[in-house]
Amino acid sequence: MHGLFVRPAPDRCPRITVTNATPITSRAQRLASLDGLRGLAALAVVVYHAGLFVSPALRLIALKYLHLGHAGVIAFFLCSGFMIPLSLERQGSLWRFWVRRICRLYPLYWVSIAGAFVCYGAGLVTPETSYLLFNPVAFLATQPMHTVLANMTMVQGFLGVPHLIGVYWTLTIELLFYVLVSILFVCHVSQRSVALTVGFLVAALLIDVVVPGSGDLLRYMGVMFCGTLVMQGVTGRMPRRTALGVAVLALVLVALPPNLRPWTAFQTLLPYLTARIVAFAAFGLALRWRDRHIPTWLAWLGRISYSLFLIHTLVIWIIPPQGNVVLTTTIWLAATIALSLATYRWIEQPAMRYGQWLTRRSPVGPIPRTGIPA
Repeated sequence: MHGLFVRPAPDRCPRITVTNATPITSRAQRLASLDGLRGLAALAVVVYHAGLFVSPALRLIALKYLHLGHAGVIAFFLCSGFMIPLSLERQGSLWRFWVRRICRLYPLYWVSIAGAFVCYGAGLVTPETSYLLFNPVAFLATQPMHTVLANMTMVQGFLGVPHLIGVYWTLTIELLFYVLVSILFVCHVSQRSVALTVGFLVAALLIDVVVPGSGDLLRYMGVMFCGTLVMQGVTGRMPRRTALGVAVLALVLVALPPNLRPWTAFQTLLPYLTARIVAFAAFGLALRWRDRHIPTWLAWLGRISYSLFLIHTLVIWIIPPQGNVVLTTTIWLAATIALSLATYRWIEQPAMRYGQWLTRRSPVGPIPRTGIPA
């Protein structure tokens, strides 16, 4: 077994042999529709956070009927579960996979940290606008360098340090998924997605019974492995009926009331339940339409979705509300998209090219045209 950052000999790279499966480089697995779904999911998160600031109507919808931000996050996790094992298998080794993942994720992430630190220092961030369960403003006042350095690792959520930007928690969870997938890849047990999906989701429910609210991490892992088993059904690694049946079971387990609270609390559970159902439905539609041509604007939205996801909070902090809900939301969306186009061109693309250059001696094809890390 090779270390993550030690280049293995070509004849010793851990590989998965798949028979009777759709070639990974086929058009069906480029899945532009999933890129489009990522773009829409990022837009949902942007609209949700904007609505928390300026629109009482959107805030009411989010709290009572549909948590739009949660739907976007669940869609992200499903897409990542589908794409990450394919990406690792295509790279053929942990070296290539992790070098390219690091170059894909961290440069823009560090730029967003610098922007967040400036916003905190300028007094643009309050506890109410940080989207966090605990106060990063106070934490920065007492341990500024510790907070920033911990955030630079992307695993601050496991270190007891608050996220400088609320959406960072999703990247911490995705990074953990990358580690798990890498371990499964090396151990040649990557096909155990059914057991992992059901196991994580059932464990999340059981943990919530003992310690209410403590099963979310396992629940999100189960969601991502659900995306993996769907990928295996689409590519012929398992019978499609089996994949569909387990995916439906996963949706049932994910949609069960958090912490197994009685249904008398349905009014507070409804926005999360509907968000999870909407996310699974959107994921299913994206796969069903995977061979269709998607609009150019949606393709571009997918490509810049990682920038949208990281940059929109900074835009909301920097540009004050204009007094009119429609005007404020329009300005925020326009500024976020414009800035995301710039960061995609000047930060994301050069970083991805650099990652490809670092692994150029083992070419494995073009850089995936995806948005949020896949």
